[in-house]
Amino acid sequence: MLIVDGYACWQIVGTSDVDTFIRTVGTPERAREILGPMIAGRIGSVVSRMRLEDLIRVAPALGRDAELDGRMERFQRDLLAEGTPDDLKKIVKDQYGIELVDVRLRRLNYPDSVRQAIFERIRSERRRKAADYQSDGEKKARDIRSAAERDAEITRATAQANADLIRRRADADADRIRNEAHSRDPKFYTFLQQLETFKQMLGKSSDVMLLSSKHPLFQLLLNPPQPPGSEKK
Repeated sequence: MLIVDGYACWQIVGTSDVDTFIRTVGTPERAREILGPMIAGRIGSVVSRMRLEDLIRVAPALGRDAELDGRMERFQRDLLAEGTPDDLKKIVKDQYGIELVDVRLRRLNYPDSVRQAIFERIRSERRRKAADYQSDGEKKARDIRSAAERDAEITRATAQANADLIRRRADADADRIRNEAHSRDPKFYTFLQQLETFKQMLGKSSDVMLLSSKHPLFQLLLNPPQPPGSEKK
């Protein structure tokens, strides 16, 4: 059950309309008695086809509500049914000489006996929509994380491939430089390799080592290879 409070504005324009009004209606009180049930029946028919969300609306505290205005326009269009065989304005004017200026709803309300159930239905609907929004947000968040992880994996793989390529190029350049050095002075290159070997051997041991003065290490330090062309004749 729904309690609907509305109002209608009407007027009589023209001599012929006045004559029709006097013959069929007679007085403003009688006009209200005729128009009241007629308009109330139309309102009941239109409201019964509306959704609950269209009937209950919390308008903003300041300014006009475009959505609410649009709903009221649709309500008036359905109520008056202008341009159709059920055109309320035409029917009232032809039969009673009355011109309907405006028909509007003042307010809608529910009896106390069903109001709590209506409010609970509204809360349930809002909770359902909130759950839908949350579910949609979580899905979008998962999609974003998945795309970010995929991009990060591609970036890491690309960086690793570039690093491997750089290392291979560096190793190739090092091998080339070592080969060039060995080909220019094989003895000096061998001397450097031996120094590196002894360095690693001495660096790994934490014990005291006793070496003879005839150890190859001392021979290597005391008699290093001479640069090419500087040998004594």
